[in-house]
Amino acid sequence: MSVLSRSKNKLSVKEEVRATLCYLISNICTKAFGFITIPLYTHILTTLEYGYLNTYNAWVSLLSIVMGLSLSSAIYGKVKVERKERDMFQSSVMSLSLLAAMIITVIVLLAYVMIYGHIDVMVLLALVQGYGTFVINYVLQEWVIDNRYIAHSIVSVGMITIPIVVTCLIIKHVFVSRKYLSVIVPRAVVIIILMISFIIIITARGKCIYDKGIWAWSLKYCIPVVFHSLSLMVMLQADRIMISSLYGYDESGIYSFIYNVTLVIGVLIAALENTWKTWFFKNYEISDRKFIQNRCRLFITVAILGVCVYIFIAPDLVKVLAAEEYQTRLFLIGPIAFAYIISFFYDFLVYVEYKKEATKNISKASIIAAVVNIALNTLIIPRYGGVGAACTTCVAYVVQFVMHILVVNKLDRGLYPLKLFIPFLITSVGVLILFLFTFNITVIRYIIAFLSTIIMLTLLYKNRKILT
Repeated sequence: MSVLSRSKNKLSVKEEVRATLCYLISNICTKAFGFITIPLYTHILTTLEYGYLNTYNAWVSLLSIVMGLSLSSAIYGKVKVERKERDMFQSSVMSLSLLAAMIITVIVLLAYVMIYGHIDVMVLLALVQGYGTFVINYVLQEWVIDNRYIAHSIVSVGMITIPIVVTCLIIKHVFVSRKYLSVIVPRAVVIIILMISFIIIITARGKCIYDKGIWAWSLKYCIPVVFHSLSLMVMLQADRIMISSLYGYDESGIYSFIYNVTLVIGVLIAALENTWKTWFFKNYEISDRKFIQNRCRLFITVAILGVCVYIFIAPDLVKVLAAEEYQTRLFLIGPIAFAYIISFFYDFLVYVEYKKEATKNISKASIIAAVVNIALNTLIIPRYGGVGAACTTCVAYVVQFVMHILVVNKLDRGLYPLKLFIPFLITSVGVLILFLFTFNITVIRYIIAFLSTIIMLTLLYKNRKILT
């Protein structure tokens, strides 16, 4: 580690520790609330309604990328810009995103009218909610970069918990014939309120509606990220959409339920990613490669151990949380958890590409992975349904990882050599195989979970200096 990096004072170290804990707690809260609602939704909603709900959410996630042209990623290129200049930059970018969203909304609605002869209110709501999600993510991204973890946590937790509370109050009394609306509408209202508030604040602070230079740079930097983000969305959502179209919402609902069960894994992954992102953008130029690699190894090891703890006790948790009709694909927890781990490998690579402004290379690598995913889905899902979809997702994430590591090793040769990740890839495959073989042996699963917990806590304690 460089002299400058070593000179970091105790105050900044304590601040980083507090930020890590805050991100972890907020992620636990947001994911826990989502997890707790699983038995509520699965016992009140039919598999048909649950499938529709998750398909709607998939389209909102997709629209959140397209509506804002992925302009939230522009903040990565302006991390070290002075506050006043960044405020002006944000204001101009926000007006650009709003213009793009209006144009896309008109195009989508006109196309829908031409095809179906009318405007569907749910389509319009999805468009608005998609753009609102983009605006919120834009602000949250900047707060992570600036280490404003308290504001980030308050908004993250609030936008999840408030709609859930409202849903619990109205789900048995409002939208009785279409109960999924009791979930969709409260969340959409909260997102729209936050969207309007953030747009007003950003515009008032920056006081810049149009700047030719900012618009040109932002479009050049971010348009490739649209295709990159869409590729990621394809690997996350295309399988659910294909299952819905081929097998109906019942099969899609079961598959989506298994995905939602693994949200607990996202708690650890998201907290580690946010901590890594904040640290990386501040220390990339001032830390030597060996220190970065050691920190990377520690983060991945913690992630794998955390996944082990959860997946080996998850089958028993699911049996408590959901009705029997949702429990026919519990073994898919393993492959989906494996995909989470491989996607975490990608997090270390992509921020180097953002830092080097190599967004075109980001999109090329991700598009190849998405094409592989679609091709495999087309061949396998018609025959094997959700089982095939989980397997194709794993393959797609591996392909994505390989493509991105090839790009990064051209941008910064030696920073992330393939040999750094191979032991973790082999370990992840071993964990998946072990899970599948011990799936019906409860005692062994709990022993593995207990040992993984002990090892993880010991590792964190011994390496606490590297983490900070």
